Amino acid sequence: MRKLLALSVLLLSLGATSTAQAQMSTVQLRGIIHHSKCTLRFFKNHPEIRTEERRIMVRKARASLRWAERQLYVTGFPPHHALWVCIHNNEGPWNDHDGGYDGGLQMSQGWFNMFKGSAGYFSQAQQEWFAEKAYAANGYSWSFLNQQWFKWDNADYCAKYG
Repeated sequence: MRKLLALSVLLLSLGATSTAQAQMSTVQLRGIIHHSKCTLRFFKNHPEIRTEERRIMVRKARASLRWAERQLYVTGFPPHHALWVCIHNNEGPWNDHDGGYDGGLQMSQGWFNMFKGSAGYFSQAQQEWFAEKAYAANGYSWSFLNQQWFKWDNADYCAKYG
């Protein structure tokens, strides 16, 4: 328990200063996200631990998780970046907003209610995050990718990234 607390304090102190926040890599942010989720899962699986220390650690883990996910969304690409780039190679330009399917992944207007308007007005990273969230919501399933994009000939090539 003390090791968990020490690790939490260390990770939270990394995120405490603005210079440290600006220099955090995607790997470090994913580490904070992983640690925060593990902390929350630990306390969820051990409801018998009812202390002030638990309450504080859960609150800090939630805050740390929200902060790291927000930073990752702003600064980094999603985990399946290679998959989205591969799919993009068979689709239109990232800033495409002419027609029924827009953006680098050729999403329809308001695709899965992820955004309003045309995907072509969003950055590459934002479009990839929209696709990543939809992919996660569908359980990272092959059928989701197949329905959305893998109707063309070299789909098997991109499948290795999924």
